[in-house]
Amino acid sequence: MSSPKIPQNLTFENAFTGSFSITNGTFSLLEGNEDTTGFPGDPTVDEIIQTDQSATVKVKWDTTGTLVPFLQGNWKGEVFLEKMGGGEVSGAAPSTTIAYNPAVNSYSLTIVIPPNTVDAGIYRVVVCLSLEGITGQPGPVAAFGDLGLIKFYKG
Repeated sequence: MSSPKIPQNLTFENAFTGSFSITNGTFSLLEGNEDTTGFPGDPTVDEIIQTDQSATVKVKWDTTGTLVPFLQGNWKGEVFLEKMGGGEVSGAAPSTTIAYNPAVNSYSLTIVIPPNTVDAGIYRVVVCLSLEGITGQPGPVAAFGDLGLIKFYKG
């Protein structure tokens, strides 16, 4: 049996070094869209998911620094699935957007991969997070994390 996927750390790029920081950035993949207690400490998924089940990526992060009250826009989270042996998941990447809130320092978002949207196969799963301006233009903060390989199978 393979080891379960546990919360991973995000890798951040930040143009505001010294004035704005991301800390405690983690993400995890859950089988199904059920909420689990203990995130980010303990949600796990085996590396095998049936194609007729949903999968949920949970992302959490904190912000600190003197620029926190002055930034605005939206945080955008996306999940990319690269099929091994050729082929990608067709259509748009599953994504979620939440508003940046200068009064909040802890964020979380959930991205659901709906059931029956991923064909059977082995996929590299990557989550991306970015801060976008209020009109959707790319912002100065971005992150990604690689969950590694996951097998989706038709059960």
